[in-house]
Amino acid sequence: MLLIIGFSLVIIFGYLLSILFVERMCLFERMGLSFLLGFGVFTLFMFCYSTFGVKITLQSTLLALTFCILIAILIAKALKRKILADFNLSRPLKAIFNLSHLETILALLIGSLGFGSLLLTTYFPVYIWDALALYDFRGKIIAQVGYYTQIANNYFWFGGYPLFTSLSHTLIYIFGGSNPQFLYTFMYISFILIFYSALHEFVSRKITLIMSLILAATPVIFDHSTFAYTNLPYAIFLALGSIYLFVWFFKKKPVGYIILSAVLTGLSTWDRSAEPFWAINIIILGALLIFRFKKYLLPAIIYIISFLPIREPWNLINYYFLTDSTAAKPPLVLAEGGSYVTTLLSTRLEPDRIKEIGIFIYQNVIISWFPLFFLFLFCVLINFRGILRKTSTSFLVVISLYFILLLYATYMYSFGIAYWNTIPDSARRMAMFFMPLMIFYIGLSFGDLSPGKKK
Repeated sequence: MLLIIGFSLVIIFGYLLSILFVERMCLFERMGLSFLLGFGVFTLFMFCYSTFGVKITLQSTLLALTFCILIAILIAKALKRKILADFNLSRPLKAIFNLSHLETILALLIGSLGFGSLLLTTYFPVYIWDALALYDFRGKIIAQVGYYTQIANNYFWFGGYPLFTSLSHTLIYIFGGSNPQFLYTFMYISFILIFYSALHEFVSRKITLIMSLILAATPVIFDHSTFAYTNLPYAIFLALGSIYLFVWFFKKKPVGYIILSAVLTGLSTWDRSAEPFWAINIIILGALLIFRFKKYLLPAIIYIISFLPIREPWNLINYYFLTDSTAAKPPLVLAEGGSYVTTLLSTRLEPDRIKEIGIFIYQNVIISWFPLFFLFLFCVLINFRGILRKTSTSFLVVISLYFILLLYATYMYSFGIAYWNTIPDSARRMAMFFMPLMIFYIGLSFGDLSPGKKK
């Protein structure tokens, strides 16, 4: 019972956050965001107050949750947001009853995959090695001791990854649960709900359901929904960050979508901080500023202001409290971005190494995307005629930027780590986020992009 209460309070907090960001949206999308934002933002808050000496216990966690919920309600009242506006069930029920036979089958297949994932995660305990040795281990230790920063140096590799997964596990243990693995099924289901809602902004319901089924049935996505690794939440947060930026730009959505994009991208760094892919959305906003400075200056500022409080706490605490300050890395995104640019400009390109990197990426990453990658290339080809006039082309540019950064990051990584080409599994898992982006592009390509003709 306590687990249900605690779990519900975290989701209520996430729901209120989503209301503060965007007042009106699809109920299914709201449900998915409530889970992701609730656990993402609250675990970051736990990390911050624990660092300042507040012990993580059942009492302090419930008190912190209550405090966050009350503050969110007060802000919502001040902004005159209707907290229960999306709980008008007439529209989703009408949509469900109006499904065609094919759409009903597609929806049932998606639901079956979600149910199957839930059966696996509730039956099997945490069992994957990295989860046992690090993610879940940290969650158990923090639940027992009540701190992270104060004890991190006592354990080897304890500070290797940010704490989103571990503190999410801690919450389950604090609330009396014994197996936190079901959280990854909820991430998976939340992702599908949000993906469906975002893609349906552009294409018909039938195409959206087909693409959502492809996403849910993609083996690596489904597989990672059944065990406690960082890769699925990283792929979810990063992909949704770019998708929301795309929706904001092409659907002229309110500025809350920029905040959602920034927060979700920031949460990807709260899950995995070493990868530089968070920079892509900032690069895109920088490009928009070049073309329409006055129009996009405020959204760019809002994005940075929303992104920094999510990304920087882990950097600041991990580099200044847990390591020698003389070896600390630049704490600010702008400084870190500047160091990337400086490194890029000063790096001498080696053709043989570039060829080696290309072969490694193809053999160990791109091949793992088959057969989805063939469908993606097919969509690129059929959209080639009149490509500059298609909405999907802009999203193709986003994917291309990610791929260029993947090549560059691997190239730079190869200079610092001698055994870089002996860990292909790590590269595949790190690049998981490309698959939902490709599926979103495929949906845009096959869909009727005219809002007036959308079914």
